[in-house]
Amino acid sequence: MATNFRGNIVARALAVVGVAGLLMIGGCNSGAKFPDSVDAVNTALAQNNLANIHVSQDRYKGVITLTGTVPTEDQRMQAQSVAMRAAATYTVQDKIAVVPAR
Repeated sequence: MATNFRGNIVARALAVVGVAGLLMIGGCNSGAKFPDSVDAVNTALAQNNLANIHVSQDRYKGVITLTGTVPTEDQRMQAQSVAMRAAATYTVQDKIAVVPAR
């Protein structure tokens, strides 16, 4: 009877270790699906005189969001185009406001 009891404990311990191992492996796959592209987009925007645009990203959904203001529609479209080239695997969400200079 003591041998059966020890066997039961060992079997349960192995089961717990196995489940914990599977959870750890599964946790490794739940990370971000998209690369970090904020620096690349910021650099590209700065090289195009658009450094005042703020860039944020959602690495799980694959979305880059641009916010800020520019004085012309052309600059807004240029910022979006630059971001799309710098982060080609992302969808670019343009929330830039056009505020003409006074």
